Amino acid sequence: MPYIQPLGSPDAPVWILLERPFPTDVPRGFLCSGGMGFSLQKCIEEGGLSLKDVYFICRRPDTDSPLATSSLFDQKIQQYKPPFMIAVGEIAQWLISECAPYNKVTWQTQLNKQVGSLLRSSWPFPHYILPILPIENMMMDYAEWNIAAHLDVGKIREELIYFRKNGVHQPLPQRTLISHEMDTEEILHHLDYLRFNRPEKNYISTDIETIYPRKGSEYHRKHPGLPVVLGLSPSPNWAISFSLWRETHSENVKLWRAVDSLLSEAYLIGQNFFLFDSVFLSALGFPLRKERFADTMLRHHMLWPELSHKLQFMTRQYTREPYYKDEGKTWNMKQLTGLRRYNALDAAVTFEVFEAQEQEFADRPHLKGERVA
Repeated sequence: MPYIQPLGSPDAPVWILLERPFPTDVPRGFLCSGGMGFSLQKCIEEGGLSLKDVYFICRRPDTDSPLATSSLFDQKIQQYKPPFMIAVGEIAQWLISECAPYNKVTWQTQLNKQVGSLLRSSWPFPHYILPILPIENMMMDYAEWNIAAHLDVGKIREELIYFRKNGVHQPLPQRTLISHEMDTEEILHHLDYLRFNRPEKNYISTDIETIYPRKGSEYHRKHPGLPVVLGLSPSPNWAISFSLWRETHSENVKLWRAVDSLLSEAYLIGQNFFLFDSVFLSALGFPLRKERFADTMLRHHMLWPELSHKLQFMTRQYTREPYYKDEGKTWNMKQLTGLRRYNALDAAVTFEVFEAQEQEFADRPHLKGERVA
């Protein structure tokens, strides 16, 4: 294959990274000069970026000598220091493994999980890398096209606006997640704070994590699971997670009474709260008030019926929190700190999703059944 030239100016603030040229680029000799390249450019433009701010480059412009061209690719990035990079398809998967030590990912994390996340790499300059799916996938599924353009590329557009206004990258969300092993008195202190230091109409994001019988046991697939930790969050920036089960009966009584007082008074936010969390909490004896539930999954069905309604997707849509759902797998019964941190983060992210949905309902009050003036 002949050497394929990049497209655009290397001084552009946003670089579009490709692994290799498209087959339709070969006759013209430069990137994105054929049908698939035009589709990628259109996706970038629909996301709100001007092509004047974009530079298209591939890691292997000449696949006959991939090692040499890959080295030149790395040198060029370090020379120009692009503040934002959108990695497309194959190179995105490669960069996820390269970025693993600097983000909440492992080297084998699949691309479809990381799309839309703001990642960092070992390149020694401030930057964000945002992975998106291959343009071929998006051309086969127009829903994926719209998601990539308006959510993912649109996210880089917002980051660029902030960067130009402030001269620095917008930091990733900073959340206080209280997830260490706490004694009962420390938990009660936090619950008192949540109960008595809140606005008149208090919202608490609530999330439980359950364990299930071991695979192969007689109870596997028969037992619904047992809640082990409870996460509570009064804002997107602060959350606590703790075990519901204490060392002594008297400690359990004090803790459960405090949890009951809080849950019975607050407006409860949750993801799939009606069908999951509230069922378990009610089974444990907490008398919840369903008229005070706000289920982000059901709300998302009303707002965006055509989209995925998993928390993973809503995190991508509404927040700047990079993908973290695999953290829920890195724990064991002897060490629950990882599970508690994941639980607290779920609660905080769900609260942020709720706030964004509130703004959408304010913009479209007919979806809530409110009268429009």
